Amino acid sequence: MQELVEFRVVVVSAFSRQILVSRKRGNLEIFLLRIPRGSRPVRKICQGMRDLYGEAFVVDLLPYEPNTIPCFVVESYIDHQSDDWRFTNYTRSACGALSGKESDAISDLLENRTHDSVSCIGWMALAKRWVEEQTRDTISTLQCAEQHNAGRGFALVRFVTDSRRQVWLKAVGPSNLRELSVTRLLAVSSPAQLPAIIGERPEWNGWLMDDAGKTMRECNEPTALAAATSCLAAIQLATRTLVERLIDAGATDYRCNRLLPAIAPVTAFLIDAMRRQVSTRSQPLSETEVMEIGIGVRRACEEVEELQIPDTLLNNDLNSGNLLVTDDRCVITDWCEAGVGMPFVSFHDLCRMNSECSLEMREIYSRLWQDYLSSKQTKRALALAPLLSIFCKLHGRGDWLGTDTEMKPWFQSYARTLAREMHRSVREAFAPGAIQC
Repeated sequence: MQELVEFRVVVVSAFSRQILVSRKRGNLEIFLLRIPRGSRPVRKICQGMRDLYGEAFVVDLLPYEPNTIPCFVVESYIDHQSDDWRFTNYTRSACGALSGKESDAISDLLENRTHDSVSCIGWMALAKRWVEEQTRDTISTLQCAEQHNAGRGFALVRFVTDSRRQVWLKAVGPSNLRELSVTRLLAVSSPAQLPAIIGERPEWNGWLMDDAGKTMRECNEPTALAAATSCLAAIQLATRTLVERLIDAGATDYRCNRLLPAIAPVTAFLIDAMRRQVSTRSQPLSETEVMEIGIGVRRACEEVEELQIPDTLLNNDLNSGNLLVTDDRCVITDWCEAGVGMPFVSFHDLCRMNSECSLEMREIYSRLWQDYLSSKQTKRALALAPLLSIFCKLHGRGDWLGTDTEMKPWFQSYARTLAREMHRSVREAFAPGAIQC
């Protein structure tokens, strides 16, 4: 049975800026929704609340304490009243079921004191008008708008115009400003491999894109993986001379000379994480085995430098959800986790999506690189890529090292899983008979 996650939802009017209360009790009406873990909560909440309120959209996620049920604010564009509910002016006493922080946050939203140009009441109406201006088309109803992300300065919405044109509006919060900068750069260097950008809205840190097809997860066609392989290689080949500009735009530096200093602290963390393992489902790695990982990653980095493989663009969150495919092409979206480094690292992530097609994908990828790399370089890079890919996943931006995140049980469990994969990859990459540089 699929695990469900609980969320609380409160409703406000987009027009009157009032809160929805129970007619009988006179206090804030709080809806409890259960959503499958791993799904997009904003999309599910938006779909669920539309059954009650038609044009309803998530505004923001209220601040919450650990071990409490998160609470979303939803705005209704239909002032629907019923025998059970009505809209009324905000009072702190009516919001007594919320924490003080949550109640204050709702008050700030209603009084427009959030200083956030995206996660605010009425933004969807503003967004609709801007999309109409950019597309030179009309959108008669917000009923066709499909909200995928919202809150804390982030937004992802699909709009459908009256002429049936589908476009996506994306906005990023302060923590992800680099995504807009990287996307803007790639739209110039690799326009055929990204969704076409229609316009930008700087005050929202947002941009509007044409719809570029179904996700790989939705279509699940083996031929799409071949198109994705060609797409990834084309972007990487086009960015061989843009490494420094990508770093300036905010891409994470995964070049081997930058990974080397991170090996010791990551190894020390993994040793401690293995000692803290409580679960008996799998055996923790010994200190010697973790040290083998560190030695293997160092050796892989040194080999890559010796191979002189050019650094290019990476996507450290490449998955079937950000590969968009049509009958004749594939594009890559979502560059929040963009990086630069050994190109085969991201190609390994692509191969993991369908192991049955990996041989064909390797042949395509190798052929596209044959003007720049010898067969021996390519084969050795392919052998080293799994280990380096997993290390990059764990290291990420490196901002967790030396912080409280190291001690969080969920992160330690995640790290132990990756460490076991790295240990297997070390033994495969340096096994007797493996191709050496």
